[in-house]
Amino acid sequence: MEKIVKYPLDEKYLVAVSGGPDSMALLDLLIKSKYSIVVCFVNYHHRSNSNDEEKMVKAFCKKNNVTCEMLNAHYKIDYGNFENWARVVRYDFFAKIGKKYKINQCFVGHHQDDLLETYLLQKQRGYVSYYGLQEQTNIKEIFIIRPLLKYTKNELEEYCKQNKIPYSFDYTNNDVNLSRNKIRLEVLSKYSSKKKLALLKEIEEENKKISTINKKINRILCDTISLTEFNKLNEEEKDRLLYAYIAQFININLSKARLLDIKKQISSLDGNKDIHLNEDYSLIKEYSSLKLVKNDMYKYYVVVEKPMIIENKYIYFDLISDPSTFYIKKDSYPLIIRNVEKDRKIKIGSINKSVSRLLIDEKVPYLKRLYWPEIVNNKGEIIFVPRKSQDEKKLYIVKDKISMI
Repeated sequence: MEKIVKYPLDEKYLVAVSGGPDSMALLDLLIKSKYSIVVCFVNYHHRSNSNDEEKMVKAFCKKNNVTCEMLNAHYKIDYGNFENWARVVRYDFFAKIGKKYKINQCFVGHHQDDLLETYLLQKQRGYVSYYGLQEQTNIKEIFIIRPLLKYTKNELEEYCKQNKIPYSFDYTNNDVNLSRNKIRLEVLSKYSSKKKLALLKEIEEENKKISTINKKINRILCDTISLTEFNKLNEEEKDRLLYAYIAQFININLSKARLLDIKKQISSLDGNKDIHLNEDYSLIKEYSSLKLVKNDMYKYYVVVEKPMIIENKYIYFDLISDPSTFYIKKDSYPLIIRNVEKDRKIKIGSINKSVSRLLIDEKVPYLKRLYWPEIVNNKGEIIFVPRKSQDEKKLYIVKDKISMI
């Protein structure tokens, strides 16, 4: 196995070490290649041999005069999925140690088997921006480097044996209730070397395909998606565009079924559509455009005790110059200025009219309706809703270019 010489030797690096043969082989290779490193080890106390692994890694670092940083983490059932929790803990720890030593790059011992497992998992779960594992990527504040992707786990284990490097086995790797283990034990273990090479070639071709599609959709990808341009794409290109557009703002699992549902809602005959993604975000379809919005970004609630000028990123109201414009009387205070609430009505003459219907009749764009204001008096009655974005005297303005993300 070759020394790792691809990266600058005059820089400092973190090294993620678990005690397994892959990370221990990586650590030994980096030491022999004369890299300046700080080892990061997390003891999750999840296995009976966790403390033995910690002692082993400490001893190996001490023997080789390598700085070693340790974290003790304790999982609780209400943390949810263990693997997801452990990953967050691990990368948060890397970021913390990186700040301590002013290091922003970290070697990780992922190998070829990890790459293949990741690809098969990705195929099951839905769209990704890249298949398999990239040799270099950013996670949180750390630049991740994976120099061992061309080696198999068996090759790394054999390296440890030949070089008398201590390592431990993670017996939870035999738990087929974990999806990655199930793929490793029930699928990849039955692959011949030839079939694994064919799978690596498939990954390469898939990533070339993604790259080609990305070049096309990047012309359309911006804050607001043009549905005219969107509808010119084929189905896979539409999926890729939606995935790329949403993933740049939020971390959400987008399966093929979920993307199909989103596309159906986009193609519905309704001119406007609120497509709920999760508790925090929605896609707003407004006739010829599509925009991602944060669900609570357009909410505001201002209590006004006396005539004054009110301004925020959504509205401007001059309540001093001519209160009659807003049907404000002396006994109307305190007022509330807020974005219009669903199913509320305003009295116009002798008729109670739905505020939503009023805005539709006045042709207020759907996205703007999300933060359109109403003034409420101290009796809880809606006394004023603008019919347009501003009046001639500019006593009120409903602003246009609002960032909703």
